[in-house]
Order: sequence, then structure tokens, then C-alpha cells
Amino acid sequence: MKPWTNISRLKDERPLAFSLLVKILLFSSLITVLSASLQLYLDYRTDLSQIHARLDEIPSSHLDALARGLWNYNNTQIDTLLGGLHRLPDMAMVTISSPQGQVIAQSGQRPSKGQLLERRYMLTHSSLRGDQVKLGTLLVTVSLERVHRRLFSRILVILGSQGVKTFLVSGFILLLFHNLVTRHLRTMATWAARTDLDQLNQPLQLSRPSASKPDELSRVTDAVNQMRHRIQHAVVALQAREAQVQEMNDVLERRVRERSAKLEQEEALLRATLESSREGVLVVDDAGWVRTFNTQFARMWRIPSHILRKRNEATLLSFAVDQLRDPETFRNKVEKLYHSGDKSLDIIEFRDGRIFERFSAPLLHKGKITGRVWTFLDITDRIQTEDMLKKLGAAVQQASDMISISNRHGHIQYVNPAFETISGYSANDVIGQAFLELFDDIKPTQANHHQVDENIEETLTRGLTWHGRIIRRARSGHEYETDTHLSPVRDEQGRICRTIEVSRDVTRETELENQLRQAHKLEAIGTLAGGIAHDFNNILAIIMGHADMTIHELKELMEQEPPQEDILNPQDMLKMIQVIHETSKRGAELVRQLLTFSRHSDEQSGMLFPGPHIQEAIHLMGSVLPREINIVADIDNKAGPVFSTPNTLHQLLMNLVNNSAHAMAASGGELHVRLHQIDLTSDIDPPPLIQPGAHPYVLLEVSDSGHGISEADQVRLFDPFFTTKPVNQGTGLGLSIVHGIVEKLGGQIDVKSLPNQGSCFSLWLPISEGEHNPVSTLVKHHTPNHERIMLVEDELHLISIMTRTLRDQDYIVESFTDSMQAWHHFQKQPDSYDLLVTGQSMPGFTGLKLIEHIRTLRPKMPIMVISGYGATIEVGELSNMRVISKPISAQQLLAKVATSLNDT
Repeated sequence: MKPWTNISRLKDERPLAFSLLVKILLFSSLITVLSASLQLYLDYRTDLSQIHARLDEIPSSHLDALARGLWNYNNTQIDTLLGGLHRLPDMAMVTISSPQGQVIAQSGQRPSKGQLLERRYMLTHSSLRGDQVKLGTLLVTVSLERVHRRLFSRILVILGSQGVKTFLVSGFILLLFHNLVTRHLRTMATWAARTDLDQLNQPLQLSRPSASKPDELSRVTDAVNQMRHRIQHAVVALQAREAQVQEMNDVLERRVRERSAKLEQEEALLRATLESSREGVLVVDDAGWVRTFNTQFARMWRIPSHILRKRNEATLLSFAVDQLRDPETFRNKVEKLYHSGDKSLDIIEFRDGRIFERFSAPLLHKGKITGRVWTFLDITDRIQTEDMLKKLGAAVQQASDMISISNRHGHIQYVNPAFETISGYSANDVIGQAFLELFDDIKPTQANHHQVDENIEETLTRGLTWHGRIIRRARSGHEYETDTHLSPVRDEQGRICRTIEVSRDVTRETELENQLRQAHKLEAIGTLAGGIAHDFNNILAIIMGHADMTIHELKELMEQEPPQEDILNPQDMLKMIQVIHETSKRGAELVRQLLTFSRHSDEQSGMLFPGPHIQEAIHLMGSVLPREINIVADIDNKAGPVFSTPNTLHQLLMNLVNNSAHAMAASGGELHVRLHQIDLTSDIDPPPLIQPGAHPYVLLEVSDSGHGISEADQVRLFDPFFTTKPVNQGTGLGLSIVHGIVEKLGGQIDVKSLPNQGSCFSLWLPISEGEHNPVSTLVKHHTPNHERIMLVEDELHLISIMTRTLRDQDYIVESFTDSMQAWHHFQKQPDSYDLLVTGQSMPGFTGLKLIEHIRTLRPKMPIMVISGYGATIEVGELSNMRVISKPISAQQLLAKVATSLNDT
């Protein structure tokens, strides 16, 4: 047979040789691709290394000459040097740009496609003073297109040569394998396909030269011929037995048909019995195989059909226990029952809430246990109904709401213990009485101003639900308010059979709602105060800044030359400006009082004993009060500690004393201040929001013998700007500020006053657990050393004053009124600044957003925030960040900057 004919047959039949050829080609191709890829990678790395080497030589060979050309404006020299760079291999474009980004000179064009490499070089010139002057930027663009073309040519040569070699070697292997193996295997297959039981006498023979030693094909041929002889003898024996087996099969088939008919009848009867049961039935033999089960069992246990078809109890058990709440107990019980042979009745619970009653009994056959029968009954609804009735009864008995049930004739049948407790009437007093008699002696609330008892009767008669608030009278005679629901209950025919009343005592809740409404009103006014403070602080900051600078300039003028009386008197102007400065400080103090009412203070709090600070405030107040008023103090210096600041305690006492002093202005007398620690017990009557038995409190009491406060005024006592003083004698902020401070400290205020009998203000401040740890107010000394500060503030006049103040102290200041512009400038030189001073609230890109962006480049950069809202920024875990409140004096600004720089 010709070789090409063999190859054609190999292609058509897909023999082993062809599969071997395919695997050889795939393996050879893989090796070729890997070796070619490695060669290309090495060549590519070599080309890139050469390009980077040329780029690395540019600083030493061209930068100095280009910098001199730029410095001397020698365009010819620049063009020559750029042309030389452009002629280097793979150089696409060389460009020189000015520091502002304008192109000065260019050689070549930037390719529109292909991979590029770019490198920038700074062009600087050293001045006579040794400073480095930035002249521009050299941009070198390298195109890798020629490198890629060279690599593509190489890969074509490698793949072509390797492909030819692989094809020739594979063809030779294919022909060799065919001559040695494939054609003999085909001969064996043809012999086996043509051989039947009548031709077992024809041996297998291969057309191949005889070998001196037998090989694998020789051994296969001998084994096949030996197998042929054994099969031939076996066929003769089987033919003799076949006649005997056929006769026996005829007898057995007749008996099986008779037995099967009887079994099918019995099985149909058993299956009908099982399927009619509402219980799930499972029968298992002693070998652990499922003998039978009904549909209810599969439905109850939600067992898939593929598991049921296996008929294996272990598989069923493994699937079933995953649904149970206590699978381990279930397994142990099953195992115990199989070993004991006893009957069993118990309850099993599922994770989804279902509950089954399980019964198990041994399966007996001729007195011997051959398996076990399991039956399951779903009792979920019964258990849930019983449990719900128990819970409902317990809930009604233990409910804090009044509950009563009356029959269809309107007579009370049941009242719960809460009804007896709240109303004072026992169950014996009301059971059997008419239900509507409970509502004969009631009062309508403001929401139910109509006739409530007639409305209730009409609503219930129509079969509707009534809901409303009413004022009732208890058996003891006191009145209480309830939130009442009256609901009819209908039977299966839709007729009203009962009426249920559920009433909740809301007397205390109504009182708290009034207090909460007052608190919400104070909170809203406080928010308004915070908004006013921002703009007001900006104005004050500008005034104080100009006053500081004017004072500074006038002092220098006075030191340089004597004032001229007929033109200018610096001393008088200095006094006037100092008055402006002091007035600005008074305005700033007013803003701080507003913010104390509406927001948290920017002071750092600590644990301190209030006694010494209260005594200090009393000493200061004694010098400003009228002589007709005498302060009598009873101070316990060991009371506390509380979590506060000395200034906060001073402010509390000064506002309360001022208020009492005004009430005593006409008559004079003694003003009592008492501070002591108190442990709450049932004998003490604390404010409403403080529960008896809570942790200890410090009680600060300020009482006077003045004209007192009317009941109508006490409702508005802590409202901002509410005052009973004449015009120009008070702002109405004192007590509202006290209210805000005490709430921030977690305390409560209690006021007791009667007209013409004086007033007593009681401040309940909670005692803090911890060590006495007052906050230090010392500022470390810092000497300016030309630190570079970025100053960002949208108020133009304010930033002008702050810039001049800082520059006078030898700081290097860069000022910006646009925070986005400041961010772009910071990105260029992020490491060149020592401190960022920024405003908090700016249009668009706020100061807080600027801080977030800067912290991405300088996480630990010192930052100082200027706030017009009383330093309410939550700095969280940000380090090196301080807050200063507007308005800002020059001394405050310099001290805060020094502190911030000291922290670095």
C-alpha cells in the first residue's frame, strides 16, 4: 500500500496514530510559542534598556547646554541640540516648555498612534546668588513602533522555521507508528468482528516478519487464540444445559404469576389503608431499608422524590434531622428505640415552628422483631392555639393597660388587674354592671370637646370602633387621663357578641409631651442663634483685625515722631480705637452666649470639683452687686466631681445671681447660694426627668427674696429673649443660656417661685466617675522661623489682616480666597508647607473638603480651622488639627499658630 494511501485512511478513520500526531503537533506548537515568547521578551527588554540608557544620558549630555541656550536666548543652539536629540534612534518628538506650560521650541511631531514613552527633565540655571532658577521643562517622547516592527519580523522567522521542522518530524512519526502498530490492530479488529460461534476454528494470524523474540503483538495473538479454544468448549456445555433451564423456567413462571396476583391484591388493600390516614406512616425493616410509606409522610417531612427512591433509612434520617430544633436528641431516641423494641410516644419540634406527635412500635413477624413502624401526626395548630390562649391570658393579666370585656347585653364580664389598680375599683365592684356606666362620670379632653359618653354609645351601637382621650375619675376621687380604644367583637354570624375596652393611663405622658414641646421650641431658636452667629462673627473679626493693626501702626507712629496737636492726636485716636476693640470683644461675648445656648462650647471639659470655682465666682459677683444685696454662701468643696469647665460654672452662677439680683433690686436682702452633694432616695423629690435611686448629683441652689415669678411667666422662663425687665435692662438670654449649659452637662433645672415670696433655682448636675483631670490652658512658646503657611479664607478683609499679622512675625504666608485654587496650588508642592489655616464654611469647595483632599497627600500635616460657629467641628481621630473661633484677635491668632506648629 502506498504511503499516501495510508495517510488518507488515517485521516478518515481517526486511529491512534492520528491522535498521537495531533498531541505531538500541539506539544511542539506549545514549546515553539513559549520559546518564541521568551526570545521576544528578552529582545524587547534589550531594546527598552537601550532606549532608557539613551534617555538616562540626556541629563549629562544635553541639559546644561539647553539651559545655557535658554538663559542666553540662543535659539540656534536650542534648535541644534533639539535636532540632535530628535535624530537619536526611536525619538519621535522633543519639546521645551516654559514654566507656565507654553511651548518654546519643538523638534518632530507627536505620533497619533502606537505606544509612547515620555520623560521630563527640569531645565534650571544657577544665579550668581546660588539660587536655582526654573527655566522650563524638556519633554522627550519616544515611539516604540519601530521596536514592535522588528519584534514582529523576528517572530515570523521563528514561527516559520519551527513550523516546518515540526511538520516533517510529525509526519515521520505518523508513518512509523502506522507500519509498526496501527495496521496490526486493524487486522485484529477485523478478525474479531467477523468471528462468530460457528467459526471459532479459524485462528488469528498477523502479516508481519517473524521476530527472534516475541513482542507485545505476538503475546496478544497467542492469548486471543487460547481464548478461542476455551470459548469453543464452553459453548458445547452451555447448549446441553440450555434445554434443562428452559423446562424449569416454564414451571417457575406459572407459579410466579399465581403468587403475584395474590400479592398485588393484598398490596392494593394495604396501600389504600395507608393513603387514607391523615397520619404520616413509615415502615423500616431491621436492615435499615424502607419497606413502605404513605404520601402523607413524604408531604409532612417534605422529602424529595430522589431521596425516597433510595429506600434507605439512614439517608432519610440525615435529611430529616436537619429540619429539627434538636437533631441530636432525635437521633439518640431513634437509636434507643431500635435497640429496646419498646413502644414510644413523644413530641418533636421543627425549626420552622411545626410540631409533630410521633408514635413508634416494633414490626413483628412470627413473634420476631423484623423492623419498626413510625407514625407522625401534625399537631402544630393545636399546640399554637393552646399556647396563644395561655399567652393571651398572661398578657391580659400582666398588661399595664386597663382591659375590660362585656357581653352582648353590655354587662361587664371581666376586668384585668391593671383596671383595678388604675381605677381603684375591684373586679367584684364592676362585674355584672352595665358597661356604659363606666363612662357616665368622665370629662372630655381638648381633643374630645363634644359629649363623649353619647358619642361612645352611638359608635358602639353602630358596631364601629371608638378611640379617643378622656379624663376619668378614680374611686379615690383623683382624675386621670386615658387613651381609650373600644372595639366590638363579632361571632361567626357577624353579630356583636362582646365589647372590649383597652385604656392606657397617659396622665404622665401628657405632662412629658408639654415639656418636650417646650424643649423643641428652645432647640429651634438655638439653631437660629447659630446661624446669626456666623455672619456676626465675620463682621466682628474684621473690626477687631483692623483695630489691632491700627493700634500697632499708631504705636509705631508715636515712637517715631511726636504727635502734632493741630493735625493729629495719636493718644486720642488710640483710645477711640481701643474702645472699638473692647466693644468688639463685648459683641463676641454675646455671640459666645448665643452659641452656648444653641451648640456645644469649644472649651475642653474635664473632671473638676465645682466648689472652689463657685466660691471664686461669688467673690467676683460680690464686688458688682448693689450693697443692699448680701450673698450668703454654703459651699461644700468636696462635692463632685462634675465634667465641666471653670468658665462654664462661672457663667451658670453669674447668670443666676444676676437674675436674682434684679428681682431683689427694690427691696434688697440676702441672696443664698448653696452647693452640696446629694444621693437620690425615695424621700427626695427630684425634677421629672431624674429618677429616684439614680447615681449621685451635685445640687446648686440659688434662692432670693425678690418679687417672685408668676405661673404664666414660668412657662416661658427659659425661652430666648424673653424677659420681664424694662427695655435696655436685659437681653433675655441669661436663663436660656443656663438651660442650654445644664442640658449639655446632662443635668436638670428645677424652679420654685411664688409672687412676692422669692424664687429658688435648683441645678442638678450629675457626678462623673473618674479622676480629677482639669485641662491645662498653658501654651508652649514658639519662635517663628520662616515657616511657610497656606492661609485660605473667603472673607477678603479678614484674610488681608491675618496675612499681614503673620508676615509681621516673619512667617511666609501664601493667601487664597478660593479653596479650589488653594488645592491646585498645594498639589504642585505638597511638602513645602508647614501649616494650613483655613476657614470652615466657604462657598462650593468648603474648608472641610479642602482638609480631606490635603490629608490624602499629607496625612499628618498640621491644620488650623477658623470657625464662625463656635468651634463645633468634630475632628474625630484626625491628628494635628486645631479649631479657633471667630472673631480672632492678633494675639489669639499668633498663639494658636504657635501651638499648632509646636505639635509638629
